[in-house]
Amino acid sequence: MQTHKAVKVLELLNTYLPWGYSQIVVDRAKSAGIITTNGVVRNVKCFFRINIQILNIIIEVAKEHQSVAETEAEKLSKI
Repeated sequence: MQTHKAVKVLELLNTYLPWGYSQIVVDRAKSAGIITTNGVVRNVKCFFRINIQILNIIIEVAKEHQSVAETEAEKLSKI
């Protein structure tokens, strides 16, 4: 079951993370009191480093962009 969740997270990240996501994540982490860099964010996304707090922020960004993309796709399908 854990492997299935990991695959879903990877699909989410690969499909919905926007261009420039690392700076968005750095800014959100900074507002949460976490100091990080773009390089660390990219390494966490690729699972070269493990930082659960940063990974959670990355997933939040991907989910937000997923909902925007799905809403826009729904609007386009109604045209």
